[in-house]
Amino acid sequence: MTSGAHENYVDFGAIKPPSDRKFGLTLGALFIALAAVRWWMGSGIMLCAVLAGVGAVLVCLGAAWPAVLAWPNRAWLKLGLAMAAVVTPVVMLLIFTLMFVPLALLMRLRGRDALGLRRKQAGQSYWVDRQPAGPDPATMIHQF
Repeated sequence: MTSGAHENYVDFGAIKPPSDRKFGLTLGALFIALAAVRWWMGSGIMLCAVLAGVGAVLVCLGAAWPAVLAWPNRAWLKLGLAMAAVVTPVVMLLIFTLMFVPLALLMRLRGRDALGLRRKQAGQSYWVDRQPAGPDPATMIHQF
C-alpha cells in the first residue's frame, strides 16, 4: 500500500481470542488468586468461597472440557474491546490535560521557548549555532 507516508498501514485482520483452554485456566487461576487475597485481607468467607468456587469451575472446565468456554471467551474479548474503545481516549485526554497543558502553560509563563518558535526581529537568522561547532566537515565524505 503506497500512501506517500513512510508507515506501512497494514490491517492485520480481526483480533484472535486466546484458546478456550488458556482462557479457562487463566481466568480460573485469577479468580482463585483473588479469593486468596481477599481471604488474607479478612473479607467475608462467603465471598472468598464464591470466588474460589468460580475459579475452580473455570480451571476444571478449561482443563477437561474447554469447548464449553467458547462463548464466554468471545464475550470476554468483545467486552475488552468495547472497554478499550472507551477507556483509551479518556486516559489519553486525561494525560494530555493533566500533564502537558499545565507544563506548557508554566513554560509560557516563564518565557521558555523550547522549540525556538518565536519570531525573530527583522534581519536576524533562524540558524542555530552549535557550541561546540560539531564534527569536522572532512569526516562527512562517506555518509551513506
